[in-house]
Amino acid sequence: MGEYIGNGSTDGPFINTGFRPALIIFKNLNAGEEWVMYNNKVNPYNVVDAKLYPSGNYAEASTSNTNDDMDFCSNGFKIRGSEAEINTSGHRIFYMAFAEDPLKFGNAR
Repeated sequence: MGEYIGNGSTDGPFINTGFRPALIIFKNLNAGEEWVMYNNKVNPYNVVDAKLYPSGNYAEASTSNTNDDMDFCSNGFKIRGSEAEINTSGHRIFYMAFAEDPLKFGNAR
């Protein structure tokens, strides 16, 4: 869990989580935006653009609109759009990221 400051650009911030995300849930803390989720099951390859709204009664949203695009990287995620829910300039965006393979490098015996 963490937060970042949006820049409103299509070259948005990169957030280093230390793992490849499988699911990320976002909430814009400075606006009345809804919670929004992106996952790697609907979009197994980049660009990740299909989203779900857990706090609303909506169908899954996926459009050709590039404002809500992002990439899931090996060590975090890169925002590639200016969607208000995930990258409003100057807004604090809270996120919860869940690892694709959380025990891949576990050395416990």
